[in-house]
Amino acid sequence: MNNTHFYKYNLDGKLIEEEYCMRTCEKPAKEIYYYDSLKRLEKTKVVVSENTEWISARYFYNNDNLLIKKIIGSNSTPTTEKYSYDKLNRMTTMIKEEFNNNVSKWLTTVDSLFYDNENNLTIKKKYHIGEDLLTISKYSYEDKLLITEKDTTITKLKGYLPTPETSYHAYCFRTDYKYNSDRKIIEKTTTKPDYKTPAFKVTYEYK
Repeated sequence: MNNTHFYKYNLDGKLIEEEYCMRTCEKPAKEIYYYDSLKRLEKTKVVVSENTEWISARYFYNNDNLLIKKIIGSNSTPTTEKYSYDKLNRMTTMIKEEFNNNVSKWLTTVDSLFYDNENNLTIKKKYHIGEDLLTISKYSYEDKLLITEKDTTITKLKGYLPTPETSYHAYCFRTDYKYNSDRKIIEKTTTKPDYKTPAFKVTYEYK
């Protein structure tokens, strides 16, 4: 399966269109980004064909131009994310509510974010409300660039724990980042649950 993405930007340097190839690049799908008069991202739209398109997300802001809510999806059970901030305008909490079709119920997670003295995000704790599930993400930096993210999950639920055969696990992994001389990301490598063996790699190119 092809996994190539192409990006277009406006004169303000804001992303306005993303093309991504699913099986081939002959007929790529698109995600289009729309901005309001204050140059804030207002909504995104997915276009699969001339007759198939939908609003994929909507964004809402407070009087300080901080994002406070994001609604993902246009069906009857959209996913909602709500954000709160501290006095330094750093995001401190994100509450996510989504409907899980596998278990036919709404699920809620709460992210708590913590920063160092240089305002770098260092720890994120994700609580799964009503479940024995806590994911802790730790972030490391060099020269203010994110170098490593390590995700570890604490739980007694076997379904969320990796096995020796697991090649990739959404709750236990490490991601390493590499940059070019312009401080732009050029490579992202994600490991298996052993936090050492690469599972897959994403590369980035610029024009």
